[in-house]
Amino acid sequence: MKKPTKLLYDMPQTLDALRFLQKLIVESKVMANSSTTLNNAIGQTNNIAAFTQGKLGMSSGWLSYLPQHTLTNSNVDLVPYPRGPGAGGRYTTDIGPWGLSIYAKSKHPDAAFRLIEFLTGYEGQRVMSGLSGATSVWPFQITWLPENVTNPEIYADLLMAGTLRLVNRERQQLQSIIDSNLNSIWAGNTPVEIAVRQIMEQGPQFLEK
Repeated sequence: MKKPTKLLYDMPQTLDALRFLQKLIVESKVMANSSTTLNNAIGQTNNIAAFTQGKLGMSSGWLSYLPQHTLTNSNVDLVPYPRGPGAGGRYTTDIGPWGLSIYAKSKHPDAAFRLIEFLTGYEGQRVMSGLSGATSVWPFQITWLPENVTNPEIYADLLMAGTLRLVNRERQQLQSIIDSNLNSIWAGNTPVEIAVRQIMEQGPQFLEK
């Protein structure tokens, strides 16, 4: 996780998971596989907005958006993603941090550094812990969570399971390669093996750089 050197999309476990998801979406049709399908069903293309408006009964997304919207039903259950179908299947999470940075051509780098120093320090994180949807890196009590979620005890377990994401200058290009091939899988246009082969042919060069 600290110094990734390869993509893991061609691992047997990953291939099994992608086939499992493709079957759920394309064959079983338990998930809307495009914004057009979602819009035709409920007149809304944004699943998070639809969920907060009461048009969807279940949505996969980060919890921080909940306090920022008025929910039709304020009692919301939070559950982890399903475990993988294999014998060694484990829970996973999409939690990852966003880093603060200073613009290389900033006219006031010292002031920018002092701001980041405050935001990431004890006092700044204490203030952040009181903001709706915010999670402090310091061990402050999260007071907004119990007001919005029926079973907030799961939240801490998900948070502890989170891992750092790879961030580099070409991250968006790498993400575009991955997303375009995965979207082809979800649409049922491409077999999992072919889409993964394309990811593995184009993706590793970013890690080498």
